[in-house]
Amino acid sequence: MLCLLVAAAIAGQGASLALATGNAPSAAQVPTANVAPEGESTAAADPTEVIPPTDVPPTEIPPTEVPTEAPSETPLPSETPSPVPTETQAPSPTATPSATPSPSIAWSIADDLTCSAEASSVTSGGSIVYACTIAATIEATAAGDLPLNLVWEVGTSPGSADWSIEVRAAADPDAEWFAAGDGQPLKIADVFAAPDSPDPSTSSRTLAFDVRVSRAACVISEPAIEIRIDAALSADDPSVPVTATGSTTRGMTLAPDLASIPEPSIAFLGPVSFGQVSLPTGSQVSLQASSAVLQVDGLDRSCGMWTITVESGPLSTETGASLDPANMQLVSVNGQLAPGSPCGLDQPCLVMMIVAGPDSIPTLQIDLGFQVIIPADAPLGTLDAAITATISQGAEAP
Repeated sequence: MLCLLVAAAIAGQGASLALATGNAPSAAQVPTANVAPEGESTAAADPTEVIPPTDVPPTEIPPTEVPTEAPSETPLPSETPSPVPTETQAPSPTATPSATPSPSIAWSIADDLTCSAEASSVTSGGSIVYACTIAATIEATAAGDLPLNLVWEVGTSPGSADWSIEVRAAADPDAEWFAAGDGQPLKIADVFAAPDSPDPSTSSRTLAFDVRVSRAACVISEPAIEIRIDAALSADDPSVPVTATGSTTRGMTLAPDLASIPEPSIAFLGPVSFGQVSLPTGSQVSLQASSAVLQVDGLDRSCGMWTITVESGPLSTETGASLDPANMQLVSVNGQLAPGSPCGLDQPCLVMMIVAGPDSIPTLQIDLGFQVIIPADAPLGTLDAAITATISQGAEAP
């Protein structure tokens, strides 16, 4: 800032100018002249020599242009702008290696135990075989080929003394059947290695086994056969935890259909022949033949008491004439008198009663003796008779 200071002349004395740049000078800085009162010397007061005034007309002093400097524009102190923070990209995080998971085993068994058989029913004294399967799921983490041992126990309960149950591992068809009952289950071990992977790895193990159900001969009661499966998994390293998910026991009931018990079969092995007979005039003739053999089969596959009878239709000739079937009679069975002998075959005549069952002989042959009464007025010609043998269940005599 430029300041111009002008001091006015005092008592007619010349004026003096003081030009200063900057701030205005203080009073002590402005040069002044000491003026003595009139008639007094100012020598003592001011050592500066005073020149007496002369009558010189005052010279007009042109005003002196005091050059002024354009005020310099002094820049105000500007605020230094704060640097704009630049966005510094955060350094990429350094991947921290993940910790190695601890070894562990988790496992479970399937909800369903399935069994199927080729046959639909079981015969009297016969058997039926079921093929059964069940699976286990194993999830291993960081197990590293750890040996695992899965043990299956197959137990059964027949529910009746008339039925027997045996089991075997299907992987060995030559294995002996095992009677898995009365708290003695069949144990089947499956040893395998866990997957060698740090990540959870799932595998499946399947148990396949056979169940043979046998029906005692002549049994007609419905079976109630229970199958029970228990499983246990362990690791060779006891420090590795093995955890089962859910129950490790499964069961099901087998109920095979009962095939009907067959009846014995019966048949004559040959015809009954009386040969050729001459009839005396006016008299009747009695003819006998014992060559008829009756055979019964399948007694060992059947059950119960059976009754055998024989009867006949009318004896007829080729001309259509006939005789009453009562004239044909059963007289002997295996060389012994037949029951009710002689028994006319116009009605069922009892041959015998016999018990069938697994302890019976498979086949029985019976010799039957017949006789025919030919009255005097019988038509001439060949007489034919149809003798029928019947076997029926029960112990009722005709």
